Amino acid sequence: LILLSAGLIVAALVSGVLLTTWDDMSEILDDRGKQDAEDVRTRVSLVSDPLNINWESSDYVHVHLQNSGDTFLDVDSVGVSISGVYMSVEAVNGETEWLPGQVVKFKLSDDASDTLNGILVSGGNDVQFSATVSSTTSSYTGTDITREVIRIVKP
Repeated sequence: LILLSAGLIVAALVSGVLLTTWDDMSEILDDRGKQDAEDVRTRVSLVSDPLNINWESSDYVHVHLQNSGDTFLDVDSVGVSISGVYMSVEAVNGETEWLPGQVVKFKLSDDASDTLNGILVSGGNDVQFSATVSSTTSSYTGTDITREVIRIVKP
């Protein structure tokens, strides 16, 4: 009778630990699923002609990016790199909201290292372009990265 009671107590303790662990794993998987769902809803696309990105002056270019996802995007958290160099990004028309389907014009500049001018001088106008965006939801923030080869041309 004592061994039976001890066995039941041990079984109850083990099942309690297993149930607690299962509950923790369930919460983690649920959170990961919600985060992944927000990532799927967050999309950005380059809608400027990638073979004709006009070099406006010695220090900036304009590109048009479209919110091609199903969620609002944060205009102020756009990150862009051209040829591996991070650019300063500014929404041209003072946009504050970036709705699904909306196209926003951005001014990209790099005053410090004169990357754009160096690209044109070297003759290697085909460069890697990368843009990173994030959604503006309150609970889970989705992110997306678009990468393309672009050609910077002087008008």
